[in-house]
Amino acid sequence: MIVNLRGILGALIAGLIGLAGIQAEDTPQRVCSYDQFVVRSDFDAGRINGCEMQGDGTVRLLITPEDEPPINPSPWYSFRIEPNQQVEVTLDLVYQHAKHRYWPKVSRDGIHWYFLASEAVKSLNDRVIRLSLGTQSQILHVSAQEVFTHQGHQAWAAAMAENAKMQLSVLGQSKGGLPLYKLESSAEDGSRDYIVLIGRQHPPEVTGALALLAFSETIMSDTETARMFRQQFGVIIVPELNPDGVQQGHWRHSLGDIDLNRDWVKFTQPETQAIRRELERFHEDDRIWFFSDFHSTRRNVFYVQADNERTNPEGLTRAWLSDAEAREGVYPFEYAERPVTETPTSKNYVFTTFGVPAITYEVGDETDRQAIANSARIFAEELMKNLLERKAVGE
Repeated sequence: MIVNLRGILGALIAGLIGLAGIQAEDTPQRVCSYDQFVVRSDFDAGRINGCEMQGDGTVRLLITPEDEPPINPSPWYSFRIEPNQQVEVTLDLVYQHAKHRYWPKVSRDGIHWYFLASEAVKSLNDRVIRLSLGTQSQILHVSAQEVFTHQGHQAWAAAMAENAKMQLSVLGQSKGGLPLYKLESSAEDGSRDYIVLIGRQHPPEVTGALALLAFSETIMSDTETARMFRQQFGVIIVPELNPDGVQQGHWRHSLGDIDLNRDWVKFTQPETQAIRRELERFHEDDRIWFFSDFHSTRRNVFYVQADNERTNPEGLTRAWLSDAEAREGVYPFEYAERPVTETPTSKNYVFTTFGVPAITYEVGDETDRQAIANSARIFAEELMKNLLERKAVGE
């Protein structure tokens, strides 16, 4: 299976796989040099935490999180092999504080990614995975998911601003000083009705990021439905809320050692403070109709309000996802009602604050990448149709 990030990353190949990444304090060993090859993760989104050559030539790579547990078990790894000569490469991924989760992806150029063949992956136990990479004579990238860095998000946002005529601005800065980008398109009829899309609160959740790209591009496309939608609705997109975590290859947290999707009540971090400031406009003249936060997990699932939790528009979520499910080409997904709780997530905050449908759009870690894009387009199309219908009847 081949994955191509459609040229977004091509122009930024140096940023994606170069050696300009910030070295995280929690990463004691970023380059491991041996006679026949080098293992390195000193690039943006890279992560290994130690290496050890065994007597049989196997190299053990230690994979640990950015902070001590408890931490969500999303064990990110990303490194590359640089052979000094033709060499047989066997690696053991040794996990601390988590079991193996992400099927390895490999790439020669950092743009085109392949799922590593099943015969090359062997579980020695639930915390040690052997990768038999065969004879290597060229650089090989190995990663838990496709490498999609802050620079990649920046390039996509710039392309959307140019090609879709969206306004690109900066909401604020991350704890590490990176910009938090916002894209906005205002309704052409002058109304102040909006939908809001955010993503990448959790760094390893690349499939959610890919879904956000396709979903957003569909809404900003030149189809009749999209043009009608943008006539009546504005669109706000914050594609990457945790750029520090993305750059440093974190499993879950921001540079402030916080799971940002557990900071939507106290708002202690600059990233969540920035998005809260943006949402405050909906206490005034602007109206939010729909909110979605894009994530990844082990399956395709939408976490939604319970049927007895009234939203405005009422019944939108079930109608939207029922219409999408009936479409040919959409992937199977779970409709998971999750009543509001005190857990300080974006979904709970937006629903309790504004009363609108607030959705957690989760994509499976290993879902086929073309299916992710195809389904995101269908979900976006059906959302636009449903919102236009609700607005037409005066909701």
